[in-house]
Amino acid sequence: MPVDVFIAVDGTGPSNDAEYRTAFANSFLRKLFSSGRFRESYYSRGPSLAGQETGALAAWAANQAMISTNTHAANGGARVFIGGYSRGGAAALEAAHLVRARGGMVHGLILFDAVDRTPTISNTTIPANVRWCRHAVRQEGAGSRTYFGNCGTQMERGVDALRNNFLTTHGGMGGTPFGATAASPRGRIHEMEIGSTARSILSVASRISPPVGLIAPVVDLVGETNITAAQEAAGSAAVWAWMSGQLSAFQART
Repeated sequence: MPVDVFIAVDGTGPSNDAEYRTAFANSFLRKLFSSGRFRESYYSRGPSLAGQETGALAAWAANQAMISTNTHAANGGARVFIGGYSRGGAAALEAAHLVRARGGMVHGLILFDAVDRTPTISNTTIPANVRWCRHAVRQEGAGSRTYFGNCGTQMERGVDALRNNFLTTHGGMGGTPFGATAASPRGRIHEMEIGSTARSILSVASRISPPVGLIAPVVDLVGETNITAAQEAAGSAAVWAWMSGQLSAFQART
């Protein structure tokens, strides 16, 4: 009987590993990693803010996929699942291409709002060696990370691929919602909040030079989404329910 293997690359986060673990402790990929759905599971943190590690993470995922494939070849084989969130989703897509270049297959590709924002990735389509792919993406009307765009929206022939849109923030898409503490004065999630210290400095500076006082409200408008904390939480829960259900159904029938 084939061994199900899961390899995950999480989203972009702090360079400090301890801070990253805290921020992504409840991410959807960590939940899948520790869920017991797979006989073998491998997890890597995602890239730092600059994103330069994305290509190396793709290579790591592809290498682990081939190790597992070769290890289990004589004993029922391996069904390889690769997951990625945000830039980690771009790494997962690149990994699938690298696996194909080495003659391997990817049984399932699990993507949470995949984005390609680094020159270290070459391939962000879904290649034909992927049997099944599900991609959860944020709705355009959410107003979250509108300058990102998504990768993994094109596929080669023969892939069972489905994409579904959700009304939540980019953070909510990966299981790392901003929460009520990030709400703006208008009650909407704010993704570019400038801290209280910065606001105090701006307040003092604005007394000296009144135009400086315009900076804070401009930042507020630029970083504000169309999503309330309640909508973010509900949308994030819907992402998990959909992806979890799709994965369970696929694993059960194959």
